[in-house]
Amino acid sequence: MHHTIDICQDIAEKLRSPEALYETIEDERRRGTSFVEHWPDLSLASGLPGIVCFYAAMDRAFPDQHWDDVAHQYIKLLGSECERRGYGGYSLFTGISGLCFAGYLCAKDSRYTNFLRQLDVALVQEVEKGIAYIQKQCVEPDRYVAPHHYSLMYGLSGVVAYLMLRQQDRQLQKLMGDCVDMLISMLTAKKSVAGTMVPGWFVSPEHQFDKEQYPHGSYFLSTQFGITGCLSILSLVAWHGKGSAQLSKAIKEIASWLCQKQVETPFGHSWPEILPIETDINKQKWPQSHYGDDWKSGRPSAAISLYMAGRAMQDKDMMTFAEERFASLFHETDASLQAPSFSFGQAGLLASTYRMAKLTNSSFLMRQVSVLESSLKKLYSPSYRFGFQRVRKIDEIEFPWNDPGLLDGAVGAALALLSADGRLEDFAWDRAFLLT
Repeated sequence: MHHTIDICQDIAEKLRSPEALYETIEDERRRGTSFVEHWPDLSLASGLPGIVCFYAAMDRAFPDQHWDDVAHQYIKLLGSECERRGYGGYSLFTGISGLCFAGYLCAKDSRYTNFLRQLDVALVQEVEKGIAYIQKQCVEPDRYVAPHHYSLMYGLSGVVAYLMLRQQDRQLQKLMGDCVDMLISMLTAKKSVAGTMVPGWFVSPEHQFDKEQYPHGSYFLSTQFGITGCLSILSLVAWHGKGSAQLSKAIKEIASWLCQKQVETPFGHSWPEILPIETDINKQKWPQSHYGDDWKSGRPSAAISLYMAGRAMQDKDMMTFAEERFASLFHETDASLQAPSFSFGQAGLLASTYRMAKLTNSSFLMRQVSVLESSLKKLYSPSYRFGFQRVRKIDEIEFPWNDPGLLDGAVGAALALLSADGRLEDFAWDRAFLLT
């Protein structure tokens, strides 16, 4: 079996040249095996910023190998592309916050100060406009807030994840406080649906991913798009000493609601990624065909957010409950995921389990880390374009899918392996996934 160091070194070499990477992506696109329409190269999730995070981590793990020089080439390319095309919105996974996050991880010895300053100025402007829009358009009794306003991937939760890293910048800390206040306002505003009062994270029919399946609305529970991500970030804010009475009340409300939303699946009690509103209105049972346990959903997602909430509130019972629910994943199912990706595959489960093991000092979970690490390594091949490859099904036909990115691709898998190998302690790369 390949060693973590060898895997990460190989991926780093495969991605060393930004120009060659663009040529490879274009070749994959023509063949229909990567980003068929367009590579989102300025997004943290799939593009250059995620790769920058990887090289920043490689520099932290192997400081004598000059991986920071490679990161510099990507930073320069990011800067020129942003000047040419603009920054986009404020989101973490697809916008300015993700660019800021990548730049921050690379910054050392005052390097990239000007780059970060320009990004931060743009971020402040975009977030202030976004908050003003939400205040004017969304926080009203007869309107339901769209999840993209509060989610980790697109909304203010993701912005706060970055801003928490900037403790020494007074302007950014004020902005973070404004974002947290707006999150609390959005999430604690009760609404009425068919005569039933529902929490602010109810997702109305017009904001559904699948309007046919959820015609009356639902709750998004995932870390990526839903309420567990919000609970995690609010709990992290409180844990780091930025709390308030309103924040504590919001954390307790969300955590209590989430604890009650476990459902029975063929693999034990877990949490669905999407829960129909009918479970509240007429107590309809959740359809058992929709479940999963990975970084963004199910037990890993809910248990980590509940553990962080319990820690912030000094609620030992909740922390114990969360640890038991996370561990049950390995007692009740083999936790096998076929894809290597972070979002819904083995990399994300490995990183989540490692973080939960460290948080709880659990020897049982640390043993599972070793199992998951070996399982992920088996999916690596030096013959793949980027070291890891997943299979994508289009019209019932399976295609090999090569993705260099952070969320679903090779560098996300590499970072999970580096972290599980103990080489990235006190390096906040996984703050983007709300694991620290």
